Amino acid sequence: MLLCLLTYRLRKTLPVSLAPPQVKWSAKKVKDKSNNLVILDKPTYDRLFKEVPTYKLISQSVLVDRLKLNGSLARIAIRELEAQGLIKAISRHHAQVIYTRATGDDKPAKATEASE
Repeated sequence: MLLCLLTYRLRKTLPVSLAPPQVKWSAKKVKDKSNNLVILDKPTYDRLFKEVPTYKLISQSVLVDRLKLNGSLARIAIRELEAQGLIKAISRHHAQVIYTRATGDDKPAKATEASE
């Protein structure tokens, strides 16, 4: 604030050629508005159940980036994938839940316990 005031006063008292340059404020860059889906269409639905269970890291933000889904739709899709057993939770936090693909390691262990 003080610097701006000093440069203003100097500019008024000095000739134009000797005055310090005017302070230039940079313009903020505008981000392009994303056009994400709010309802699953058939190709995206098929892609969701085919590709997402193969991802190593699955989160709401990953689905938004890769499938161009709305955030709330991504949360619903993740819950559906977990209910079907295609993915499993790694970390649960109220802000972000992180999932990974469900491997076949857990299923044989349960089957051997049941047979004994």
